[in-house]
Amino acid sequence: MSKSDGPEITEKAWQLLTECKIQAAEEEGLFLDLPGFGKPLKSIDEEVEAELQELRSKRQPNGTPNGSVPNCN
Repeated sequence: MSKSDGPEITEKAWQLLTECKIQAAEEEGLFLDLPGFGKPLKSIDEEVEAELQELRSKRQPNGTPNGSVPNCN
């Protein structure tokens, strides 16, 4: 960046500026009317459900993971 472009902004300065703008928008309530506000994120729910299905498929009918020996103590 040349001197004619103005001062260089550091990464920390960008982070602070971004956080301040987000905080100001939150205080003004600008995030309250977003589509899906207060609802779970569908993509995250789908990922979690896929992981749970995979874990369930790896369990034997007696509830122990495949390849493991149940504790009989």
